[in-house]
Amino acid sequence: REPEGPLVLPGDYRIVLTVDGKSYSRRLKVRMDPRVHITKTALKDQLSLAIGIWNAMADENALMKEVDTLNAQISGLEKGSGANADAIAALSAFGKKLESFRRKLNTGELSGLESDVMSADREPTSQMMESFKTLATELSGAKKDWNAIKMKDLSGLNRQLKKMGMTGLSPVA
Repeated sequence: REPEGPLVLPGDYRIVLTVDGKSYSRRLKVRMDPRVHITKTALKDQLSLAIGIWNAMADENALMKEVDTLNAQISGLEKGSGANADAIAALSAFGKKLESFRRKLNTGELSGLESDVMSADREPTSQMMESFKTLATELSGAKKDWNAIKMKDLSGLNRQLKKMGMTGLSPVA
C-alpha cells in the first residue's frame, strides 16, 4: 500500500531478523545517489517531516480502526435476536455519528503529502511544511472530538444498552 513510509538517511546500518528466537544480522551501507546533490541538513529535514506525517497517519489509522471496530459491533447487535426497537434506534443513531466522524478522517491528504515529500531527495518546501502543520492541527482536533464521542456518546449508549440487558460496545477489539 502506498505510501510505503519514510526512507533512511545515508549511512551504515545493522539489519537484524529474528525468527523463532534466533537472530540473524547483516551490515548494510546506504549510499546517496551520486547524481543528487543535497545537503545533509535538507535530507534530515525531509526525513523528519516524513516521520511526522507517518506518525500522524498511524494516529489517523488507529482512530479509523476504533470506528470500524465499533461499527462491526453495532452491526452484530442490530442483527442479534436480543435487540429491541429502542436498542436498534440507539445503535443506528450512534452508527450515523461514527460514519460522520469517519468521513472527516478518511481524506487521504496525509498519504498524498507523504508521497510528495518522499518523491525525491529534496528539502521540504514551505508549502509542504504548512500543509503538514494544518493537517496535524486538524488531526489533533479530530482526536479531541473522538475522545468526546467516546466519553459522552459511547458511554451514554453503553448505559442504555446495559439497562436493556445488552452488552456494551468497546472501541478496542
